[in-house]
Amino acid sequence: MISGSRTLRPAAASIALAEMGDGITVALSYMVADQIRDGRLAPLLDNFTPPPVPVHLVYPQSRLVSAKLRAFIDFAAPRLHATLDGLSLPAPNANGHPAGRL
Repeated sequence: MISGSRTLRPAAASIALAEMGDGITVALSYMVADQIRDGRLAPLLDNFTPPPVPVHLVYPQSRLVSAKLRAFIDFAAPRLHATLDGLSLPAPNANGHPAGRL
């Protein structure tokens, strides 16, 4: 039986408590990808997971992009792609939600 409640910030604290078996937490998939892959955490209520939200790098439109911004985009975009692609999230079901066990 689970009783009590805690409200924690930052998310890392609630993730750490969940890993220690002290309750459940809500976290973004990239924040718990390693723990799920290693079996330290398990997804719950997958059928109630909201559909994924696209991630974008956005900046003001102008004719010329500053060298600093271009360097950041060139640095961040491939890493963001690799991280998000490497999460191996469950394939979405017909409703666009990840397929789950529950």
